[in-house]
Amino acid sequence: MEKVKLNLYISVDDLLEIVLLTPKDSFNDMLLKAKTGEEIYLYSEFVELVLNRSKLHLDCIDKFEEKASNPLFKQLLKKHTGSSFKLNFEDYQYLDDVDYSEVCEPNIIQFKDNAIINENRGYFTCSKANWNDKFPKLLKHTNIFINDKALNVWNEFKNTKLPSNSLIITDHYILDKKNDVKNNLEAMVDAILPSHLNTSYHISIITLDDDSLNVPAYFQKRLEKLTALRDYTIKINVYLVKKNKVHDRTILSNYWIAESGHGFDYYNEKGSIKGNHNTKLSISGINSVNYVYYEHIRLQMKSIIKDLEPVCTLNGSFKNRLLY
Repeated sequence: MEKVKLNLYISVDDLLEIVLLTPKDSFNDMLLKAKTGEEIYLYSEFVELVLNRSKLHLDCIDKFEEKASNPLFKQLLKKHTGSSFKLNFEDYQYLDDVDYSEVCEPNIIQFKDNAIINENRGYFTCSKANWNDKFPKLLKHTNIFINDKALNVWNEFKNTKLPSNSLIITDHYILDKKNDVKNNLEAMVDAILPSHLNTSYHISIITLDDDSLNVPAYFQKRLEKLTALRDYTIKINVYLVKKNKVHDRTILSNYWIAESGHGFDYYNEKGSIKGNHNTKLSISGINSVNYVYYEHIRLQMKSIIKDLEPVCTLNGSFKNRLLY
């Protein structure tokens, strides 16, 4: 089985400039050029992404062959010819084609100025000029301990500063009658949604099948306010599953995964942290060590609902981008 990898789109010229390597340099030379411990970590993580964590999409095979003496390219070429790792020289051009956003994976990482498939459409984009500011966001891991003195927990989702056009929420009781939707689900989604988006936003909620709920009118009433949170179209569907069928208390977006020790119903109807919540919320960028785990959870969700029809759909039927 091929190891799970992210899709990285970058030009040959940008790749060379970012890693600071000349044909005479070794990887140790590259690290010596870094000025701080933070830069050493950043360069190391970037090279690790290029060599081991990504399916690499480059812009020009002729340029790549011209630079074949570069130590990084030597390693890439060796991997390309000796294993299932293959360089792609065809798809980079499609970043300027809006239709490609319908077929590319929703968590691509791209280094391209003025790409049409950009952050306005919910995709991560950076360049050689700003990569050292933006790339660390994909590596960030945050733990927030929930207690009655906690600050606004949902602001932590805003602090990821990562683009998004899709969301999957799994929580057995997120839509339970006893939970306050306004201060929990609604406030949480409001913190996650981008201010502007040039496409529709997809939200899928996977929750516990409870025969006592008035389906689908019950969910329609609980969720209709979410669709009015932004000017762009927000599509929502709800899937009901039996207990223990899915990993509970997890949220996936394009570039991060969040998990909670208890459900995501931290607040009561007064907007205060519930007295019984002494738990932890973890948010991890997709290029942290958690990416393989992220993909495992994503595929688990896809498998569990593949034969299910949503019990409630708002703003038209759709297939969530994250369930490709």
